[in-house]
Amino acid sequence: MRVEAGGDVFFVTLRGDNATARNFATGIGNQPRLIRNAARAIAALSGCEVGTITQRPGVNVYDATLDCL
Repeated sequence: MRVEAGGDVFFVTLRGDNATARNFATGIGNQPRLIRNAARAIAALSGCEVGTITQRPGVNVYDATLDCL
């Protein structure tokens, strides 16, 4: 699903208690913003809190675990 968060566009996939967010922005200086907004996008789509989130090396793909109550 396409989700906008903080002015960034992510394509989010949910799989059980895990999620992946992809973004196609470029630039090394925007990585802290993108990981924050990826977490926001995942939370908005899933309705869950993000437990952990990590960025895959060299790409704007973020893997997260979900904490759904």
